[in-house]
Amino acid sequence: MINHYFPLLIALLFLVSGGRTTSIPAVTRSIATTPIYSDLTPVIALESVGKAFAIIGDTQSTGILERLILRREVNNVYRKFLISELDKERPAFIVHLGDLTEVGSSYSDWNAFDKLFNPTLLSGIPLLPIYGNHDYWRFNKARAVSNMIDRFPWMREHWYTRHVGGLLMVWLDSNIGQLSKSEWITQISWYNKKLAEADKDNKVRGILVFVHHPPYTNSKVTGDEKHVQKAFLPAFFHSKKTLALMAGHAHGYEHFKKEGRDFIVSGGGGGPRVKLKKESKARHQDLFSGPSPRPFNYLWVKPKESGLDIEVKGFQKGEEHHIIDQFELLYKEPIPQ
Repeated sequence: MINHYFPLLIALLFLVSGGRTTSIPAVTRSIATTPIYSDLTPVIALESVGKAFAIIGDTQSTGILERLILRREVNNVYRKFLISELDKERPAFIVHLGDLTEVGSSYSDWNAFDKLFNPTLLSGIPLLPIYGNHDYWRFNKARAVSNMIDRFPWMREHWYTRHVGGLLMVWLDSNIGQLSKSEWITQISWYNKKLAEADKDNKVRGILVFVHHPPYTNSKVTGDEKHVQKAFLPAFFHSKKTLALMAGHAHGYEHFKKEGRDFIVSGGGGGPRVKLKKESKARHQDLFSGPSPRPFNYLWVKPKESGLDIEVKGFQKGEEHHIIDQFELLYKEPIPQ
């Protein structure tokens, strides 16, 4: 019943919180004092060939309404521990699947994010995000987007690509309600063109696609995102080189196989975790059979000549950090001669 009224409860939170998640006074920050994270420039990309990188999603905190009314868990301690373990790994770069903060327009929320990822920032490790729904929140979209762009200047473009060796990575903005109809159509056209070009490019051996909203999930809180299926899956399935589509939003970890492609949900970065539909009630067959809610997690991606080895690393409350799942994504194209 609570899930049915979830959008209404969220709207109520907007009204009672005044657009903030805590009672902390707003912190004024100028662009001069806002940290700027490193991008995966061509030089860094060249240095990153063959090196492991990480993928994480949904590092936002638990909102007031979620805590007080929905009684959802607060994971500040576990989020901090997860990111500290990730920092020890020294990834070549980090992909963030969106919902970096609880409220994108909140200066204090972004201060907390900067503190959380300060080791990444100081080490110059590139951090490449996509926009999650929380990253547009709330009442002040312009300020929310500005907070993102101040830290990640390349995010003026809401969709982009980066190459590392033979791997093409595509970042998309799946927030259809935050983009104009023209922007949405432009993004789809751009995406279709990039995948078609990659199929003809002998230097590209595999493609990873990143979105925030998962086309498939067994989450009890959210469902399959039909607009993502319609907009992005036709070209994804048509491409000869796509390996996996990776999403966040559903706070857990799921692994599905559809038409020979992998679909990963990794939204276990510290947001309040969700329970999953299981057995006969599940919408899709999950290749991971772990408990629900799923462990806090991130993906550790290790390139190899034939593709990518992926370890899912994380922990349940009370556990040590460890590998909870592993699989490989194999390139479908031969090594260029």
